[in-house]
This record gives sequence, C-alpha cells and structure tokens, in this order.
Amino acid sequence: MDYATRTAKQEITEAGKFMVWLEESQHAQIEYLTQEHIDLYWSEGPTTRTVVRNFLLNRKLIGRRKPLHAPKREAMTTPLSTPTERMNALRTVIEADTVKLSTRVAALIFLLYGTEIGRIATLKRDAIAHTPNGMTIELGPLLAPVPEPLLPLFSEYLAANHQGTRSSTDASVWLFPSTQPGRHIQANSLWNRFTIFGIRPQASRNATLNDLTKELDISTLSSMLGYGLNTMAAHAARAGTQMATYPLISRTTPRN
Repeated sequence: MDYATRTAKQEITEAGKFMVWLEESQHAQIEYLTQEHIDLYWSEGPTTRTVVRNFLLNRKLIGRRKPLHAPKREAMTTPLSTPTERMNALRTVIEADTVKLSTRVAALIFLLYGTEIGRIATLKRDAIAHTPNGMTIELGPLLAPVPEPLLPLFSEYLAANHQGTRSSTDASVWLFPSTQPGRHIQANSLWNRFTIFGIRPQASRNATLNDLTKELDISTLSSMLGYGLNTMAAHAARAGTQMATYPLISRTTPRN
C-alpha cells in the first residue's frame, strides 16, 4: 500500500472516530461543531487525533460564518507539568473556597488520577462509594482510594449533589449533572471551568500519570485508572520507572 493510500485511510478512520466522539461524548452533530469541541478533542488522547485536521478544514467550506481554527501538527513533543506545578495546582483547587464545589471535585479527580475530562464528565454518582477501607472511586476494575485528607470535601459534594438533584431521579444518576435534566455536564464545559485554576489539561494529565508510575506498578495502575497497559508503560518509560511493587497496592480495593 503506497503512502497516499495509507494517509487517506488513516484520515477516514480518524474522522470516523471524531464523529463518534462528538456524538457520544458531546451529544452534538457535525453541523453544530464549535472551536471548543476541536480544542477539547486535541487536548486529550493520542497525537493521531490531529489527523482529522483536513476533515475539519473542509468543514469551513460548508456555509460557516466563523471559520474553525485547526492548527498544523507541531513537532513531536510531550507537554508535561513539573511535579511542583502539579502539587501547586492541587493546593490551589483544595483551597479555592469561592469556586463551585463541583468544579473543585472534578479538577481533583483529574489531577489525582489523570482521568480524561470526557470520562470525568460521564461519571455516575455511584462511582464514588464508602467501603470498609475508606472512600473509593471506580475508574477501572480496581477501585482507586480517595486520599483521606480530601474525604470531607468529597463527602460534602456528594451530599450537596444529592440534595440538588432530589427532585429529578434522572439527574441524580450523574456525578456532575448538566443544567439539562437527565444529562451529564458537557466535557467542554468542564474543560472551560478548569481554566480558572490555570490547568493545562494534557500537560497536567501526563504529569499525573508519570508520577503515579513511580508509586504503583503499571498493571495495577492500568486496572485502577482504566487505561491500557501500553499507555501506562509509555508513561512509566517517560518517567524512568522500573517495574516494582509499591506500598499503595495494599491500599487498593477490588471491585465487588
């Protein structure tokens, strides 16, 4: 297969993936594509997502008053926050008493576990639970512990969220409900909220996953965070981590 054919096939495949993401994660059709959708899609996930650039540029030609911005793919680099920047971001979120509690809890999940923003938006209330070993959050087959110092904040949000959705059983299903009854918050809305903390999504997520590989082996992390082994192995390699057994393993809780 020649280069042109391979390129065309990849563009078609990636365009299809983008359409599925737009509909399933954003509940939007291509006719209502916005710049925020593009920015969010490119802020997370593999660099192959930028292959949809030609598809997006073609959308400009179909009666759109305000052209969409689809920058060219930059040289291969890995955005990465420093450990200090990550800890400062966590401290900022914890101490931001004037910011909505839902935004703070969502940001903490992102900074603690490196969960993609699109996935955070679709978490259900029962993903967070009290167990004999403490509070846990279900992001993969193996439950992840919620750090003890953050239990009051998470508990406060769960109680407030329950009170706020008591009149609508549909809305109460979601950990971060939308203002529209029965739906979860849109990922791009959540992403916009994080800007108040100065969080750089991709750089922060990479830093979190890199740091976690220094505390847990990649097999445990994969099960706990819901990421593939190859993804965690790449972060471990980037962090210079050797395979080992770490203390946090004893604090994890299998899902019932």
